[in-house]
Amino acid sequence: MKKDGRRHDRVNYHGPVQVVWKDKIGQEKFARTKCLNVSESGMELECPEPIEVRSYVVLRAERIHFTGTPCGIVNDTRANITSALS
Repeated sequence: MKKDGRRHDRVNYHGPVQVVWKDKIGQEKFARTKCLNVSESGMELECPEPIEVRSYVVLRAERIHFTGTPCGIVNDTRANITSALS
């Protein structure tokens, strides 16, 4: 493990990512976010509204040909997404 506690190196990627999730009451939410960086096991996103920690999300980043169902779990309030597959 690295000094910053991450298992994998992060690569800067500044591009759009569409996010779909369900809020506390089960209402489906959509947001167009900006990706700040990406790694083998996660992404850091800027989201216009908070996503509840432990929410399952579906991400779509057409520019890098990435999509998944469900593909991640929010692991902190800054919208850091950890891959559900890792």
